[in-house]
Amino acid sequence: MSNLIKENNIFEEVEKRCQSFIESDPLINAYRKKEWEGYFHKAELLTEREEGIKEGEENKAISIAKTLKQMNIDDASISKATGLSIEEIEKL
Repeated sequence: MSNLIKENNIFEEVEKRCQSFIESDPLINAYRKKEWEGYFHKAELLTEREEGIKEGEENKAISIAKTLKQMNIDDASISKATGLSIEEIEKL
């Protein structure tokens, strides 16, 4: 059987033609383009989600800082507890 395959190059020719068809087919190219767009869209959504999480964390730190200020806690301790700078705390 292996001798038959070696002697008969039709399998190689079929493989070449299939590969050529796949690489030049407009539908395949459109699919690849759509796939890439979907990939980058997911990446953008992840970035937006990360930004939203960061913003939420900052808002929570500000809320905690305001509460601690109302409790007459000193700015240095509030900064240490929330991660906010003393300048940010003074503006509250």
